[in-house]
Amino acid sequence: MAYHINCQYRVHFQQRMRDLGWSPPFTIHAIGKCHLYAHKDSCRGAYSFNYIPGSGRTDGEESERGWSTRNGLAASTREMSSGHRHDVLNDHSSDINFRKMHAIGTHFWIMLYLSALTKFPLAADTAHTSPKWENLYRLLIYGRSI
Repeated sequence: MAYHINCQYRVHFQQRMRDLGWSPPFTIHAIGKCHLYAHKDSCRGAYSFNYIPGSGRTDGEESERGWSTRNGLAASTREMSSGHRHDVLNDHSSDINFRKMHAIGTHFWIMLYLSALTKFPLAADTAHTSPKWENLYRLLIYGRSI
């Protein structure tokens, strides 16, 4: 669970979950990389994503990114009932997720293309490269393989 004040929030987290009637699962607490440097040195090592197995190179700030688009909804949802506001915010978040999933194939294709250009710039002209990479390079650069 990533939260910018996790070093304090996690202290009574298990008890708060039990008070709500939930059975708290095993939870790993972390602080997003943008917020981590505002904390003490002891927090930086204990809650950094760099030391969590399986977290890869994530920064833990995904939940923060949505605020820039959601801030524009404040004026239109200000005078709505709580139920209507919840529906509008939920629809907006669902739309963001739909667009993200719809574009993920294109995103990965672009990342593969850029990777091929930067890591294998001479792949099509080098005799010792594997045919698989040569075909991929030709497909990306020329729009066709061998």
